[in-house]
Amino acid sequence: MSIKGKNVLITGGAHRIGREVTLGLARSGANVAINYFTSESEAKRTLDDALELGVKAISSKADISKIDQVCKMVDFVAESFGTIDIFIHSAAPFIRTPFPLSALEDWHTVINTMVNGSFYCANSIAPYMINQGSGAMIFILDLSALEPMRNYIAHSIGKASILAMSKQLAVELAPGVRVNSIVPGKILPPEELSDETKNRLAQKNLLRQWGDPSDIVKTVLFLLESDFINGEMIIVDGGERLTSF
Repeated sequence: MSIKGKNVLITGGAHRIGREVTLGLARSGANVAINYFTSESEAKRTLDDALELGVKAISSKADISKIDQVCKMVDFVAESFGTIDIFIHSAAPFIRTPFPLSALEDWHTVINTMVNGSFYCANSIAPYMINQGSGAMIFILDLSALEPMRNYIAHSIGKASILAMSKQLAVELAPGVRVNSIVPGKILPPEELSDETKNRLAQKNLLRQWGDPSDIVKTVLFLLESDFINGEMIIVDGGERLTSF
């Protein structure tokens, strides 16, 4: 797939890795639609930066755990661009949920957004891709999709569910639409982490360093441009899964 001129919807596209993917696609000539829910100021900044790159860019506020808001967002993007060629799913609340839970509110927030939300988006976007006979979807996960993360049971189950969904969608939407996923490792440290903590966490992979958001952007572009890769998962973690230290 040639990315230039394609129309992309990116959930969670306003900040952190989602922002970098948004701008990476815009630099490649794609028109970008930035979905956000609470990150309004970040969405405006990312939108302005995308427009400066000379492509069409819009933003759309939507809680993707709500089907009516997803449908409204998808219709808005399709009407604005004419169609949707690429869907990148990056939205994911990161909420601590130590088991057993004393209350289920956080469980429902995480699962409804990650599992239902990703399905609602893919289900609403797929008809556009099917009708035109082409398209691509990429789901951005993390290592908890493969290995449990203590005290984050909702997040881990949510990511694992999205991984399974990406493979199922690859089967359901073939041959016209390709669906893949990316599993980042330590890519973008939270601002509140101390240098000591950052250095300690960097030792958890074979390269003894944090990755860069550009590593994920390059992987997104690779998957979009590689027409014979479908139903796959690419791990970008510096070899963290191979360590035992």
